[in-house]
Amino acid sequence: AIAQGDSIILIKGARQMGKTSLLARGLQHARDIGARVVTTDLQVLDENQFETDMSFYLALANSLASQLDLPDSPKKYWDSDLGANMNLEYFIRKQILGKFNERIVWGLDEVDRLFVCKFGSQVFGLFRSWHNRRSLDPYGPWSRFTLAIAYATEAHLFISDLNQSPFNVGTKLELADFTIEQVAELNSRYGYPIKSDTEMQQLYDLIGGQPYLTRRAFDEMVKHSITVADI
Repeated sequence: AIAQGDSIILIKGARQMGKTSLLARGLQHARDIGARVVTTDLQVLDENQFETDMSFYLALANSLASQLDLPDSPKKYWDSDLGANMNLEYFIRKQILGKFNERIVWGLDEVDRLFVCKFGSQVFGLFRSWHNRRSLDPYGPWSRFTLAIAYATEAHLFISDLNQSPFNVGTKLELADFTIEQVAELNSRYGYPIKSDTEMQQLYDLIGGQPYLTRRAFDEMVKHSITVADI
């Protein structure tokens, strides 16, 4: 999805399923193929930055400007008469897409914070509008813009108008527990600390293929020379 320049890439999964890890790998691939990458972890934003749509968008713009080493503060281009959505859109279109010829890939992690935010639907509607711009202007600046979004919550529980949702367009990757075949593959990558199919089944029955716990089990077996029985 990164390689073909999709407008929206969705990474969905419960906690500790590897969303952030997959997002990081995808963003590194984007760098490797020449895209400019920016990232925003919504978990690190302060509560006061979620007070209004304007303060939230300005926080996003400041994050983008800092990572791209833009010379001017986004406030220089902020116009209170335009409204929050138009300010952020104008800033990205003019000051980022207008100044860089490369593709821009923006990774957004912990997007779940927006689901319980009073203006969350507005933000998601803006993201969806950028996707729609590609259909209206396939060779325009938005054709070089990709959003990669990682989240855990079921989006349809919070967004009533699917036409304003970015979660039913683009490429969706939903992370699930490992199958026993995948656990066996992981065992090979760790140098086969599990020696038998019986032990493999025992570990799988215990953990159920949950990614974080599976990785943790292999780490313990390799680093501390413990067995499946010890686990």
